[in-house]
Amino acid sequence: MGCSASVATLPHRDPPRSEKKLVDGCNKASCIVVQKFEENNEQEAVLLRRLADFASSEIRIPDLSQPSLTNLALNKPTKCSAVLVAHMHRDDSSRFLLHGPDRAVDSNDTSAWHGGFDGDQKCWIAVDLSGSGDGANSPSLSQGFQVVETEVLCRSSGKFNLAIQENVSGTWLTLRTFETVTDQWVRASFYSESQQYRLFDTSLAKGRDHGMVIAGWRLWGIRSAKAPLVGSPDKPRVFISYQWGVQDTVRRLKRDIEAYLSVPAWMDIEQLTAGEEFVAEMYRGIKAADIVILCRTELYVKSVNCGREVNMATLLKKWVLVVDLSETFAVQEVSSVDADRSWAEKVLFGMPSLPLSTNPVSYASDAARILKVIASFLCDVLDGSAVDARTSAPNSAGMASKLTAPSAAPAELAVDFAQLECSVVPQKLSIRRVHPLSLESSCHRKDFALHRPCQASGNFVSDNDLWETIRPSALTDGKPNTRWSGAKDGEGKCWIVVDVGCDVTVDQVRVNFEAAYALVWALQVKRGDCWEYAEDRLCGGEGWHEYTLDPPVTARQFRALLVSPRWVGAGMSIWQLELWGTAMQQPVSDMVFTMALSDCVKTARLFDEVESAMLLKGYISDGTQETQRDLDFAIRNCGVLMCVVSQDSLSCPHVHEDLRRARLLGLPIVPIYFDSQVKWPPEVPEVRSLFDGLLYVDFRRIEDYSGSIGLLQRAIA
Repeated sequence: MGCSASVATLPHRDPPRSEKKLVDGCNKASCIVVQKFEENNEQEAVLLRRLADFASSEIRIPDLSQPSLTNLALNKPTKCSAVLVAHMHRDDSSRFLLHGPDRAVDSNDTSAWHGGFDGDQKCWIAVDLSGSGDGANSPSLSQGFQVVETEVLCRSSGKFNLAIQENVSGTWLTLRTFETVTDQWVRASFYSESQQYRLFDTSLAKGRDHGMVIAGWRLWGIRSAKAPLVGSPDKPRVFISYQWGVQDTVRRLKRDIEAYLSVPAWMDIEQLTAGEEFVAEMYRGIKAADIVILCRTELYVKSVNCGREVNMATLLKKWVLVVDLSETFAVQEVSSVDADRSWAEKVLFGMPSLPLSTNPVSYASDAARILKVIASFLCDVLDGSAVDARTSAPNSAGMASKLTAPSAAPAELAVDFAQLECSVVPQKLSIRRVHPLSLESSCHRKDFALHRPCQASGNFVSDNDLWETIRPSALTDGKPNTRWSGAKDGEGKCWIVVDVGCDVTVDQVRVNFEAAYALVWALQVKRGDCWEYAEDRLCGGEGWHEYTLDPPVTARQFRALLVSPRWVGAGMSIWQLELWGTAMQQPVSDMVFTMALSDCVKTARLFDEVESAMLLKGYISDGTQETQRDLDFAIRNCGVLMCVVSQDSLSCPHVHEDLRRARLLGLPIVPIYFDSQVKWPPEVPEVRSLFDGLLYVDFRRIEDYSGSIGLLQRAIA
């Protein structure tokens, strides 16, 4: 692969009459109308000039074919879960120099990163493409990246199931999953514009003493500049309707619309998250848009949700541009009574369309043509032309038009605009709530760490069978026979964080160390984004130790940090940690999980991981008398209700009641889809009306587990 940048250029030619009219119209708009908008709206004037210039000029869109790509990850800053090497001491500090994560992204394939496990028993390595400090060439443009492929060279014996993930607003979302082959380069294609990427081992670590060994990791793509958007992403000018099978190509088209035209575009995967009423969000996006792009494929015309979007665009009399993404897709002669054709296929029959290839080389020229049509149409909109009264937009070369339905949409595609209008504000999850205490209760001292979520640097033990007894949350579970088996993270530090749920004043700390104790450790508290020392040198030893804080310390998050271990190169192991003090308020559950009692075992690891990753407290409603006692208080004060969808839970009366109460309280509901035997949406009448139209988080496939965790974290962030 070379490092030179190449672009696909539209050839010089005399435009046909329809395109010449398009160009002449745009030139007229840029010469006459811009002056009017400069007097009234400077922002729209700038946008109109940009659109008019774009529509009338030669378009250059980067060609993302192999010869034009460069390895963007080369020598970029990295982070990892931990560094563990089988033939070295389990926690020998020298391994960070010899086998650190930077070894995976250098140009030397003989060295390698030796992966270990973090506090959640996960093995991963991340890279930041923007870490070089290179800025954009123009102050009006921001530096961006377009990544289309990853290559991985794994030295581990056997096969590893890996996921390539992107960082979206602090949440890791899966782009592709693939298998490694020992000592062979393996490729996986995708499309992303993120600056941070992660390789994640989705295999279950059963008894392994180390994670994956990566000798080479490349991210192939190009650097690109992005112009700032004119307008809010919440009010898109362009709505993109598509079926998920062509997601990568559509994401690239959305990026090009925003980068070259400076207008916000709506795409569900980037606008929506789990628990939101996606039909209402689709309606809001289509209603706000000036033009709707219908990305037609064989699966698109058969999709219920895509059919709903076609129906909405038809009823709202929106201008649409049909784009064909399948080279094999051909519209055949059909009549309105052809039962073998879907309703959406009949509506789109005979509509003018433009091709959009999924091939990286031919995509560039196809996208250039599409962007010119969109730009010319939006020129009319900004010009104030009466486009709504026309059957075809004059500046779009006859490509943009309105839909006419041969018949009313079937019941499954029907939309109730009056009902959708009532849901004008998307559901927002409110978490980290507190409840005020009475004066008498606030004076009562207690252990605020008990049963609170924990987050740790790493674990020595990587055996799933032992997870219940050595996990980070064992530190605060109140059980004397469970512990946290601490190991160092990817930066060589050993620590564990406890979130007590609200600001508490702690005057005493009690710690029960195991044999691998901390000779010296420090207590830190969270202030903003930084950790400050409450005590920088506390002496440890095997067994219970009590420490008095004078003066007392007020904070919400506390961290125990290893300063000096008992054994050189080791971490620290703790049976229990207690934080004693007082507070003026008490934390409540951030989220309530409702499920059948039989679901508790198979979902225990999931909820423990969510609590650890987000440092949020969950309350489980499983129908038992013990959980029902405090359920009313929990559900009235939490921020979100999560429902495990399984055959057993759908038949549980307490699950139906929890869902009903959540809906009455206006509480966001996030379905957790676990059971492959359950059809979506569920056919049980008591829950179907609640789930229909909601986005769920899919945990049915083990290989998608990490990506689903990311979507769940994104929903409750």
